[in-house]
Amino acid sequence: MLIVGLIITAVATWWGLERDSRLADEQLASTGKLLVFGTEELLEDAERQIAAAGSLFRSSEHVAPDEFAVFAGDIGLTPGILGLGYVPIIPHDQLDSWLAETQSELPGLALFEIGPDDQVVPVQPRPLHFPLLYFGPSELQTGVIGLDLGFHEGWYDDLVDGTATTGTVMTSFTDSSLPAPLNGEDQFIVGWPIEDLATGQVDASVVAIVDLGVLVASNLSAEVTSGIEWQIVDATEGQTQTGDPESWSGTFDFGNRTWLVTATDIDVDEGWLPGTVAYPFLGGLAITVLLAMIGQLAVTRSTGKRKVETLESLNEAKDEFLAAVSHRLRTPLTAVVGFSEILKDNETGLSEADRGELLSTIAVQAIELGHLFDNLLTVTRDTDRTFFSPKRVSVVSELHAVLDSVEPSRRAKVRMAAADPEVAVAGDPGLVRQVLRNLVANATDFGQKVELNVLDGGHVARIVVKDDGPGVPAARAASVFDLYDKASHHRGQPESMGVGLFVSRRLARRMSGDITYRRSAGWTVFELSLPAIPNPVKARELSQDVTVG
Repeated sequence: MLIVGLIITAVATWWGLERDSRLADEQLASTGKLLVFGTEELLEDAERQIAAAGSLFRSSEHVAPDEFAVFAGDIGLTPGILGLGYVPIIPHDQLDSWLAETQSELPGLALFEIGPDDQVVPVQPRPLHFPLLYFGPSELQTGVIGLDLGFHEGWYDDLVDGTATTGTVMTSFTDSSLPAPLNGEDQFIVGWPIEDLATGQVDASVVAIVDLGVLVASNLSAEVTSGIEWQIVDATEGQTQTGDPESWSGTFDFGNRTWLVTATDIDVDEGWLPGTVAYPFLGGLAITVLLAMIGQLAVTRSTGKRKVETLESLNEAKDEFLAAVSHRLRTPLTAVVGFSEILKDNETGLSEADRGELLSTIAVQAIELGHLFDNLLTVTRDTDRTFFSPKRVSVVSELHAVLDSVEPSRRAKVRMAAADPEVAVAGDPGLVRQVLRNLVANATDFGQKVELNVLDGGHVARIVVKDDGPGVPAARAASVFDLYDKASHHRGQPESMGVGLFVSRRLARRMSGDITYRRSAGWTVFELSLPAIPNPVKARELSQDVTVG
């Protein structure tokens, strides 16, 4: 009996230690994933505030430095976002003429860079220059206005890459030789390119100076960061693991960079259990009780594990959905709040034309909020029981109404191709417009070129929405219409709530139609089919020979 007790006790002790070690590893991994998720959310928040500042330049032909500084202060920068700036992109052969013209508006402006001995020196020749022209809030302007950010070799390559993209661009970490507030060891520059609407070329960027350490420490819950030592480093050049078996590490992509997150548990008790010598005697006396308890524990553990896994899955889905909703709502809300503050300030000296443009932007962003709420409400409703009376709906008229409500920079991407103005469908006008709006918004989010085709198929009308974006990964194509499934996980692409395509197909089927997805010849193609109302005057073959790629 004593030998059996020793064996059972030893096995139980080993099992307990292994279980505790495994649970500690699982807890550390869970904390590390929360740290990654939270950091991504904070960087997305910085991206939203930069995008809001970029909207200021898109909505007005002239923005004064003081006006920009006031705007940067009014939108309420997240702790860790030290300031916002405006950086034009100037070819070297145009630098002198640009500087002379700019100095007429900003007397005393001088361009400079940091030399090898950390000394301020004139800018050196290079193909492109990136002068920091505006910076806010106001108290941070001294010593940084006029700095050519392209002087740093690593930054230059990143900034040049930003001239060929519409997504977020991030530099490597700054260094102590730079003037404040650019000289922290955990600081880097985040840039949001601004396109010239006339040429479609990137001719400037709005940038933010971000202190990653302050950003994470100030904004993440203490429940995430307490009990661990964490580190976030730039792993773009290839480092992906720490090599420390006691640490958890993971990477995530944001903008044009890869970040390595490391978490180490500082509360682990690695000592041996007290009273180990007494275990053989206690085990021998308690063998019968242990056998019964082990059986019961196995059943309880199996049931509990299933419940925990279910709750974790539900909690993860909830967190991802709420994060996506927050991301999509904050961008228009930030623009509405920021522009409203400018309009309230009578000292900004805005012209009537500028005020009209700001009001127009506020209206567009407010309409966007309404569209987002429409989709969220549709998810919560039982549309299968929603009654509607089918009416004759002109597809082309509804498409024009959708495009009229789209932001001009997005509308410029869209071309109506092979649109038959006489095609009409039987459905609810509001639901048809909501579906078309979701498909157009999805296409303009991920593509630079968008084509709309309206085809007469006899008893069925086909509305084809194509874009030249990267499309959906092949492994996820079958689930693209599932609730909370994200349309894209490509670097630099907008975040999705994962409800638009679900809502669109749900409404299309409610009206006896459907939506399909395919990838064809480099194009992402969504095709909406709805019951057509035949036109007795027009021959059915009118559009039979029109093909869609």
